[in-house]
Amino acid sequence: MGPVYKIGLIGYPIKGSASPALFRKYSLERGGDVLSFVYELIETEDFDEAVRIFLADYCAVNVTAPFKKAACRVADILSDEVRAAQATNLLVKSASGIKAYNTDYLALRDLLAGCSGKVAVIGTGGAGQAAASAARSLGMETVLVNRTPAEGVFPLSQIDIAVKDCSCVVYTLPIHLSSLPELLRGKMVIEANYKTPLFTQQICRQYDIECVSGMVWLEKQGYHAYSIILNEALRSAR
Repeated sequence: MGPVYKIGLIGYPIKGSASPALFRKYSLERGGDVLSFVYELIETEDFDEAVRIFLADYCAVNVTAPFKKAACRVADILSDEVRAAQATNLLVKSASGIKAYNTDYLALRDLLAGCSGKVAVIGTGGAGQAAASAARSLGMETVLVNRTPAEGVFPLSQIDIAVKDCSCVVYTLPIHLSSLPELLRGKMVIEANYKTPLFTQQICRQYDIECVSGMVWLEKQGYHAYSIILNEALRSAR
């Protein structure tokens, strides 16, 4: 039996994350590849502690809130999508140093590829930044909405104005806005939240919303992450 490659997830809170199960699923689908992996949760509010654990014991870690922006500082090599989004959700050890990737960005490019028109991104955290960068990379006009006012960003109080002319909306906030489904009637919505989604099947049917669920987004970004980790592990095993 060959070496076991330890993968982790850092962030807080992450109890109940679907990532370990997804990683096992991808490994089984690909016949276990030729390597043995374990996937563990590294749950701590202390970012520096999470990084120390990663550096000591793991070949790669997925990164979730609230660490996606801070994790860029850990990397020696930033991928193009990380530079664009200024956030990472995957750190991988390699012979040339720690590499940072953003598979949220890669997944959003896949999901937005069939869209046209203007895109509104609601929330400007790590997932929101990745979504906005992915949309812009496809040449799509993009507007931002967030709870905290900032230059070039619509406040939530003006969300009706921000989404009015948009054909697609990416929703990344961890809160439910009861007025939002009516504002998004007839639009396409990509939601990040997979644990307690606002855009349930019932809501989408009621308001004629074409919805891409948070689980679909999670699965797509997770498969990109699995493939990147596998390729790096295979290179290091040669």
